[in-house]
Amino acid sequence: MQNEKDEYTIDNASSSALRKAQIAFDGAAEKMGVQNEDDVQSLIDEVRDIPNAETKKTLAEYEEMKNNKESYKRYNSFDEALDDSFDNY
Repeated sequence: MQNEKDEYTIDNASSSALRKAQIAFDGAAEKMGVQNEDDVQSLIDEVRDIPNAETKKTLAEYEEMKNNKESYKRYNSFDEALDDSFDNY
């Protein structure tokens, strides 16, 4: 690869991507108030408890099924449900 100084260098794609990410995220931790590993863990704990759109949709579907059981087919065993799934596939 030829750089801006007309020098030829060999670069590893992973290290190049890491450098770009480091540049892009430079100062982000300070802006977020993250100063140490405990702050990082607190941020992870906080975000982990927030369901994403797919999880919210699934939980809503579960509530719908729970509240309207008569609208859904029931099975006597897992094998019966599995057989029905393959029959309709």
